[in-house]
Amino acid sequence: MRNIADAVRAATPAPAPEGVDYLAYLKTDEWAERAAACIAAAGHRCAVCNGRTRLEAHHRTYERLGNERPDDLTCLCRRCHGAVSVLEWVPGGGRPPQSNLDKVLAELAARKGRNAHR
Repeated sequence: MRNIADAVRAATPAPAPEGVDYLAYLKTDEWAERAAACIAAAGHRCAVCNGRTRLEAHHRTYERLGNERPDDLTCLCRRCHGAVSVLEWVPGGGRPPQSNLDKVLAELAARKGRNAHR
């Protein structure tokens, strides 16, 4: 595993709609296009730290997995994505179906300020 986000993802597979294999979906061209659109819409900036490197799309909800709306995704750098994944963790229960991302983003932004990191 490369980092804490990978460890959290491996330990708690995302709740997926019936018949959708989450990990297989993340390897599709369809997901790559949605993730790229999310990153472009964010101006190639992390929503937490305003960083510009190692950007990823984070699911705010898995409700429409495979048919995400633009507002179902948030652009985060790998480092902040890992922190968000850990903060969203529900001990003993995995991740909630609906992300509490707004609260998590506010908490991270308050802790880090808006300084970009590398």
